[in-house]
Amino acid sequence: MKAFLAQCRGARIPVKSDLPLCEYSTFRIGGKADFALFPTTVEQFSLQLAMLAQSGLQYKVIGNGSNVLFSDAGYRGVMVFTTEMKQYRFDKDTLYAQSGAGLGRVCTEASRQGFEGFAFGCGIPGTVGGGVYMNAGAYGGELSQCFISGLFL
Repeated sequence: MKAFLAQCRGARIPVKSDLPLCEYSTFRIGGKADFALFPTTVEQFSLQLAMLAQSGLQYKVIGNGSNVLFSDAGYRGVMVFTTEMKQYRFDKDTLYAQSGAGLGRVCTEASRQGFEGFAFGCGIPGTVGGGVYMNAGAYGGELSQCFISGLFL
């Protein structure tokens, strides 16, 4: 753990310790995580995952905690929250969104921009990444109908 923390400091990656998970769940439950990371860029996210894989530490990647039940016992390891990776943009007929972008917000803006098939997601409280992972859907639509690829921005 010490080596991992030293790597984070060397790469200027902020780390929070003893993070109350209840503050990061829509259900407002859960104990503390030993450590948490909040990447803001794809490069930072990739570096963190590589460092975690190399360290052998237990870790989980979480969006904004919608539909997540954290244990009251907490988490012995590192939580990586993607909520700061929230950029999205439109380019002709393609929408590009980072995993931490709010799904409801992205779908609402896509509908405003004339993209068909996104209206179903306007009220979904999760993130794009969580929505893709779970194939979020409502009212007869789902992300698998809109999703092309998991490319980095």
